[in-house]
Amino acid sequence: MVGIKEDKQDKLIGRDKELKEIKDILDKEKCVVIYGDDGNGKSSMLRHIVGIGEALEYDNVFEISDFEFSPKWISKIAKPEDKSKFSSMKDYVSWCEGKSLIIIRNITHHSDAEIYETLSKQVPLDEDSIKKMRDDHHLIILRSQEFKELKHITHYHLKNIQSDDDCTLLLKEYLEIELTDTQLTHAKNITNGNPLFSKMLSRYINTVKKDAIDTLLEDLYNNILDAQNELVRRIIGDFKSGKYANLRFLSTFCWFGSFSMLFSWIEKIVEGESLNTDDCKIFYETMLYFGFWRQNKISGDEIIIEPTRSACKRIRENINQKSEYLNDFLITTTSLMPEDSELEYLILSRHIFYYFHSKEYFNEVQKARISLHCARALEKYYNQPYTALEMAEECLDVVRGSGELLENNAHRILAEINLSQPISNFAQALIHFRQVVKLGDAFIAKHKLKVNKSMHSSTLLKIGGCLDKLKKYDEALETFRGVLEMVMDDEKSPTYATALYSISRTYFHLNNYIECLHYSSQSIRVSQLYNHSTIDQYLHSAKCHYKLGNTKKSNYFIKMINELDEKEYPQKSIYLEDFHIYTQENPQALISASTKYIATSTILISVGFLLYKYLKK
Repeated sequence: MVGIKEDKQDKLIGRDKELKEIKDILDKEKCVVIYGDDGNGKSSMLRHIVGIGEALEYDNVFEISDFEFSPKWISKIAKPEDKSKFSSMKDYVSWCEGKSLIIIRNITHHSDAEIYETLSKQVPLDEDSIKKMRDDHHLIILRSQEFKELKHITHYHLKNIQSDDDCTLLLKEYLEIELTDTQLTHAKNITNGNPLFSKMLSRYINTVKKDAIDTLLEDLYNNILDAQNELVRRIIGDFKSGKYANLRFLSTFCWFGSFSMLFSWIEKIVEGESLNTDDCKIFYETMLYFGFWRQNKISGDEIIIEPTRSACKRIRENINQKSEYLNDFLITTTSLMPEDSELEYLILSRHIFYYFHSKEYFNEVQKARISLHCARALEKYYNQPYTALEMAEECLDVVRGSGELLENNAHRILAEINLSQPISNFAQALIHFRQVVKLGDAFIAKHKLKVNKSMHSSTLLKIGGCLDKLKKYDEALETFRGVLEMVMDDEKSPTYATALYSISRTYFHLNNYIECLHYSSQSIRVSQLYNHSTIDQYLHSAKCHYKLGNTKKSNYFIKMINELDEKEYPQKSIYLEDFHIYTQENPQALISASTKYIATSTILISVGFLLYKYLKK
């Protein structure tokens, strides 16, 4: 676990007694459920149990805060040699070497029974599993309320800070001006020893004029049951007025309030929407200042932001135009999805899964958009294609006939899911891809937009691939040639090389090895020239020469596969095995029957022609 940089947010004021009591419970019983009101310092307490900076108390820390990302990531970070020793991740977590801590927190969008049933399969939660845990392995569960299913684990109620002196210290920790005794008493009565609220109020007092402090405190005190929400509404009002950069930032990023996020996401939105970079910096610093966020640096220059979950939720509850802003968040998140970084894709996806499980959406279209994104993630990274298929089909039922981009995306994702293993329903994939083209053309015509050649040609290539799989080779060739003609003026494009290879592959299926080699060689030339992948072309070229009886040429292309960089082509052993199986299933390393027929016919025609010339002479 990355060491936590010590700052004011990591100071524990008035918590020495609670910290000692919780550590004693862990030493004696190995497990504890810490529960208490929002903002009362459970996460800060956890950070001090884990350790600050370099003084980490544990060798291994496993955090579970959702049902999708957390278990998958624990599985990925486990050493391969360690994983092979255990039949399940539960065994691995329970018995891995070194002092270890399992943290379960923030899973408030599932019932207790569901949490227990799901997580007890992944980590030691039941009474027997806990008894078998090593003495240096601990389990901490953070909750806002008691966990009914875990009566066999000690529950520790973390209350607000009780001591009047400590409450004073807490406020003064964040105040930058001197308050009168009366003002300080008012502030303590309003915050009631809640650490997060104390920080927010102190920092807000720093931003108002001195002669407005009494009015502020009086207003909050008179509305004490809703004082936290009122303070948040005032901060939102300052964003709206332009005091803290731009409301656009707040209205988008308050929805990233459930899990960690990356600072680079803010930078991408600034760049993509031509927002002011200075506003971006002001917004970031303001969120840290009021305690909505805290930051952690990870590898390199990347910064990870840890939202204060309860504070961000209050923003969402008090901001106007919630539905409109949730739409912005969903569209923004989709635009941020990287295709080349599994980790970043999964971190982004877990925010969407939160809204899927919590049902915090405002209409069926938003539900469909959320479900569609979850379906894509389940198919792509969680190996649940059938669940993904069902979710995507439900989404399409909601948006069918709308003609909007969401309907187009639903067809596209359904097509991709139908292509995936073990579904492999190429006929259904073909139907959906054709709808993508039809709806895309209609949308472009309606809004008078330019055709996105890259996206259009990519879809056509997949249509051709489906036709090829369905053995509709003539239609496949026609489609691939259409793509080749579309990108003819852009030889550098990967699509150009892919179209050539696709034509080559279809000719291979037609047993026309000469044409297959012609197009394959063209694809190899372009791919080598512009650093595109060549492994598929090498494999088909090797197979063609093998079928034509040219062992030397066949071996040459297998050698080319062998010489590919293992890091760039980790799957090359699969290709080599594919060729080996192919030669085993086609043992005649001789000329194929069709080629023999052509060769024999050519010889007979030649002999006949010579005989004709001889007799005529």
